[in-house]
Amino acid sequence: MSLKLDRLPQIVLSTFADIQRFYGQLQIWWQKQAKAVEDHELIQDALIEGLDATDDALGLAVDEIEQTQIDLAEAQADLEDTVDDLAAAQAEIDANTDSLTGLDARLDVVEAAAPTYVLKDQTAAWVDPTGTASRATFASYAGQTVSNPPTQAEVQAIDDHVKILSQRLVALIGDLTGNDVLAE
Repeated sequence: MSLKLDRLPQIVLSTFADIQRFYGQLQIWWQKQAKAVEDHELIQDALIEGLDATDDALGLAVDEIEQTQIDLAEAQADLEDTVDDLAAAQAEIDANTDSLTGLDARLDVVEAAAPTYVLKDQTAAWVDPTGTASRATFASYAGQTVSNPPTQAEVQAIDDHVKILSQRLVALIGDLTGNDVLAE
């Protein structure tokens, strides 16, 4: 921007009065020019100060923007980690849900079969019986009429059947303690 100054009017000086009038106009012109230059310098100084302040503010704003970008990058990384953690947690939840679904199905089977299960005896410890165990089939004992006094054949029949029952009981107790139905 170039400075354009006012021009003095061309005056023909012929008398002293003309010189005085010219001198008065010259003073007025000079005051206007001086004021314009001073105003121009003040405006220029204000503009320079404003530009300096703007430059400082822009420098601070750039610094703040750079710090904000760093903060945003860190926040983005944190969010990505959080998303990864949530995905892992969701996968674990899904796996546990599948396990629970399988457990629910098995629980349904157990609940349906529960009435047929044999409960473990909690009252006393059983000792394994000794003697011959037999799991062979046998006919149930129908009983007999015993005479008075009993005969040897009647007593022998009772003894034979007690022997069969005893062998089956040895096998049964052994099986039940072996399967933890009876506590040892």
